[in-house]
Amino acid sequence: MGADPFTIGLAIASAAAAGGGALANNASVKRSERAAVKSAQVERNQLASQAVLERTKRALDLDRARGRLRVLAADAGQSLDGSFGLLMDQAVLDSQLNQRIADANYASQGARLQSGLEAQFAALSGQKQSPLFAALQGGVQGAMAGNAIDGFFASAPAGVPAGGYSGFGGIGSRPLTIGEIQPIQSGGIF
Repeated sequence: MGADPFTIGLAIASAAAAGGGALANNASVKRSERAAVKSAQVERNQLASQAVLERTKRALDLDRARGRLRVLAADAGQSLDGSFGLLMDQAVLDSQLNQRIADANYASQGARLQSGLEAQFAALSGQKQSPLFAALQGGVQGAMAGNAIDGFFASAPAGVPAGGYSGFGGIGSRPLTIGEIQPIQSGGIF
């Protein structure tokens, strides 16, 4: 038994639709990947700006602390030697320690951002489809549907041609006559 034109046409249409759907899906995945990269770049730029501002703020805080210590030393009639010098050194050490902590936090946020981007890419890559495989699968499904429809008409009642009435791809297009209408047999339920 060879494939009829209806089955072949349905297989081709299904293959084209499935392949086209896979291509459209892959294009959507690419757009999502580009959007994720752009979003990560914006966030990375914000982190860098925040780090620069924080560094500037810490430098200004250190300058204020050193200025207060100079004023206190001058009011006390002391030089910056001795305990005031130790306080000045401690302010510098505190500022440096705070800056190292802030730098580590920004590095951690950058690593988290990169990790999130990689996870997004992994999830998106799982959504990609092979257009060839999708077209083959769609073609097989279309052929199976075409064969099922063809088989339905091949088992038509007496008086109806095996392929159905001629017209639209083997599907009957003429109305039934009164003699062709059969009553529905009830199984005794009604």
